[in-house]
Amino acid sequence: MRCRLLPCRWHRLIMCLFIVLGGCVGCSGGKGMTTDASSREDSILLSRLEKGNSKNKGRRGKRKKKEQPPTSVGAALELVLSTDKSIYKQGETVQMSLTVRNLSDETVQLQFTHAWPEYVVSHDGQEIWHWSYHPGGAGFPGYGVFTPKSEKTYFPIPWHQRGDRLVHDEQLQLDYYVFEGGDPVPPDTYQVKAVLPADPPGPLTSNVVEIQITP
Repeated sequence: MRCRLLPCRWHRLIMCLFIVLGGCVGCSGGKGMTTDASSREDSILLSRLEKGNSKNKGRRGKRKKKEQPPTSVGAALELVLSTDKSIYKQGETVQMSLTVRNLSDETVQLQFTHAWPEYVVSHDGQEIWHWSYHPGGAGFPGYGVFTPKSEKTYFPIPWHQRGDRLVHDEQLQLDYYVFEGGDPVPPDTYQVKAVLPADPPGPLTSNVVEIQITP
């Protein structure tokens, strides 16, 4: 009986050792598997964070800058009228010209009701001469493009020291002026200005130049 029990006890002891050792190996293997899974999850989470940061950087880079309000035409353009002299003898031709300067950093485009500037001569606050270029008697629309920091000078216009003559048409019941149809103007001081017939924003007026006509 004893001989039979000894082998059974040894057998049971050996089986217990195998069970214990197998459990340890299983525990160590489980820990390894858990560690690997955790590291994989960490790497996936890190890659997602990196992708999110790159997208946010891209969005920040594409963000539009705050646009500045456009410069008004009146503030951008400067109209400078000049004459070839300041004192003229009676009957001498007066030459006048207009220079338009774009003082801004933007291109300014104007639409004109007719293509050229208008010139006006006044005396004691009353308009006596008005020059405007109307081919065929009608307005000729045009465009003016002024690049940044540029200037444009229009060709000179002569004034022969004669005023426009007012005419009344009885049949049409209409008053109109005949260009330079009046008498020669007397010696005195006169005011000259130029007008750009822009639409929009509306007529733009130059500085006023005073000239003297002497006997």
